[in-house]
Amino acid sequence: MCSRDVREPGMPKSKYIPFRGATTMNPFANRKLSQTLPMTIVAFSVSTAAITAALGYMSADNTFREQAKEQLHHTLKAHEHSLSAWLESIEADIRANSENPTVREAIGGFSEAFAGLGASASEDLRRAYSSAESDGAGLPAVVSETGESVNYRDVHADYHPYFQGLLEEKGYYDILLMDRSGNVIYSVSKQADFASNALSGPAAETDLSQAYSKARSNASSGDLAFLDFKPYAPSDGAPASFLSTPITDEAGNFIGVLAYQMPIDRMNELVSRTEDLGETGSSVIVGGDFLMRNDTPLTSGDDILATRVDNEAVRKALAGQSGVMATPDLAGRAAFTAYDSFEFEGVRWAYLASKTKAEINAPAATVRNHMVIQIGITALVLGVLGVMVARRVTRPLTAVRQAMEDVSNKKFELAIPHTDRQDEIGDMAKTLDTFKEKLAEADLMDQETAKTVEALGEALGSLSGGDLTYRIENDFHPKYEQLRRDFNSTMINLEEVLSSVVLSSNQIGDSAREISHAADDLSRRTESQAATLEETAAALEQITSSVSSTASSAKQAFDLVSSARNSAESSNKVVNDAVAAMGNIESSSNEIAQIIGVIDEIAFQTNLLALNAGVEAARAGDAGRGFAVVASEVRALAQRSSEAAKKIKDLITQSSSHVSDGVENVGQTGKVLKEIVEAVAKVSESVASISAAAQEQSTGVAEINTAVNQLDQVTQSNAAMVEESTAASHALTQDAEKLMQFVARFRFNRAGQTAMAAPAPTVTKKPVNAVSEQQQRVKAFAETQLSQAPAAAPKPASRGTSALKFEPDTSVDDEDWNDF
Repeated sequence: MCSRDVREPGMPKSKYIPFRGATTMNPFANRKLSQTLPMTIVAFSVSTAAITAALGYMSADNTFREQAKEQLHHTLKAHEHSLSAWLESIEADIRANSENPTVREAIGGFSEAFAGLGASASEDLRRAYSSAESDGAGLPAVVSETGESVNYRDVHADYHPYFQGLLEEKGYYDILLMDRSGNVIYSVSKQADFASNALSGPAAETDLSQAYSKARSNASSGDLAFLDFKPYAPSDGAPASFLSTPITDEAGNFIGVLAYQMPIDRMNELVSRTEDLGETGSSVIVGGDFLMRNDTPLTSGDDILATRVDNEAVRKALAGQSGVMATPDLAGRAAFTAYDSFEFEGVRWAYLASKTKAEINAPAATVRNHMVIQIGITALVLGVLGVMVARRVTRPLTAVRQAMEDVSNKKFELAIPHTDRQDEIGDMAKTLDTFKEKLAEADLMDQETAKTVEALGEALGSLSGGDLTYRIENDFHPKYEQLRRDFNSTMINLEEVLSSVVLSSNQIGDSAREISHAADDLSRRTESQAATLEETAAALEQITSSVSSTASSAKQAFDLVSSARNSAESSNKVVNDAVAAMGNIESSSNEIAQIIGVIDEIAFQTNLLALNAGVEAARAGDAGRGFAVVASEVRALAQRSSEAAKKIKDLITQSSSHVSDGVENVGQTGKVLKEIVEAVAKVSESVASISAAAQEQSTGVAEINTAVNQLDQVTQSNAAMVEESTAASHALTQDAEKLMQFVARFRFNRAGQTAMAAPAPTVTKKPVNAVSEQQQRVKAFAETQLSQAPAAAPKPASRGTSALKFEPDTSVDDEDWNDF
């Protein structure tokens, strides 16, 4: 069919949907109704049956799956119960033997016989029992503590049958007895660990050593020690586990250890049973090292302590969790796995039982196949019924479809069938008849539209070639006549506008060239000005550095003068103190002279008294001789004191004379120092004034330097802006030339004129003056201001006002400043 639009005249475009586009999302859009109708009936019926069957299948599949999970869980628990019963029987057996007097007697006898063999016990026993059938012949007899002869072979003969029978009955790999020192004094199997020490040598690195150490540490509590299955070197690397218990005597004293070496065969037999797991089921037990403790037929080799199983189910089981989850089995098949943790004497294993999803889903698949067969039969029956119903509907529709095809081929003279029917098909025929009449009218209108489009295409082609003189002369259909008039009016207006553009573009080009030349001159002058300011800034930078250095030196001189003034003032005080001290010394000397006079008088009086005493002693005769001697000594002492006092008085007199001279000299020194202090104070004030003036000059020059630097930065920015303006003016010139070239393509009707690019006018450029004269003026100005600065600046009138002032140079005329 033709894809012509079938929109009613006046129908809004938003409500119009093309006939073909409306069916693109329909899955039956490309099929006939005679096929679609029966297919729809069959599809609906089959979909209903399929949904029902799917729901039934999902329900059955879920039921079978839950039953399988429950079965896996029960099987796992049954296996755990069997394994637990076996381990509990071993535990009960070793506990019973730990209390058995026979075992105690055996440890005592073997310990005594082993100790009696001395340092060569290990070598002798291994040599004597190097084969399983050996009875220990050739072992030397020893004497026990009771004085009886003890032979290891005899002790072995007494107790070996008991332990050998126990081993065969319970299926142990070996039974070992160890004394208090860790020596393996007995072994049923006589392996490489027999007669060795569990705490030293190669055995110290095996689980046997740990079994002995843990059992001995549990001697007080009687607890068992269990070591998980590992390859055991003395047993040729075969997997082995140890269960040990301490042995004590009747008084509770530790005498040795009984240890069972347990083989893994029995555990493998209990765990690997699959009779309750179907054809694809398997069960495994995994230790904390993620290695299997049993063998499984799902793999080719021996899995015991060789195959590593590390998945989410194992990790959850080792963490003490239990449940059922979907995870691949050891063969990599999709399966459901029940997991649980199993503990024995502090050792935790992960116990897993799995069954493939294919075997679990087999019953549900059978139900699904039966449902598929039933759905197929239903679809066949409904398909036959659908074909019969479709024929009664599709025949008149086919006739109407043929009529629609004739209408689409513009066969408007043919009659539309079934317009007399009163059902939906009759309505379709009547609508098609009305649609045919409107299409006939639209076909005539299309022919007029085609003529109009052809004329407009020719006119637009002339316009695209730049011909603005073209006009449409032939009249259009009345419906499109206004379009022809508008086009001709637009061409006239466009011709006038472009004529104005030609004139304006020539003027813009002339102005742009003048602006470009002026911008070039301004750019060169700005660059010259920037260079001058840069040199001026450098010169001011040097002047600023020099003034700053001068201010710093003045500040240092002021500090030195202030220090000297302070020292002089301190010296004046010291001299005054010295004068006062000399005066005190003179007063003390006078007082000492007075005291010495008193001492002299005392000596004179003492001399008189001694003289009188001598006279009185002479009068006394012999009785006064002793007193006369004393009086004579006192008189001599008084004379010596008088002489010493005279000498001291003479020295004090001389010292007083010298002190008076010193006081006078120190006083003169104080006067001189006072004059020096006053002079230094005046110098300090002058230096302070100089330092302040130099500092203010440094500040003023620094401010000028900052201002010049800022002016330099502004000038550099202006130079950059001038360069950008110059580039913009050049770009404007180029754009104006391009505009003139563009409008030159058009042809006008006014005396045949066309757009032409006007020649560029000649612009005279003003020469740029040299900058050396301006640089010399700036340097001379700075040197003049610095030379006018006084050697010792006066004290500033007010704080913060610089003593150095700059006056503008009146010798620079306005034109130079404008250029600058």
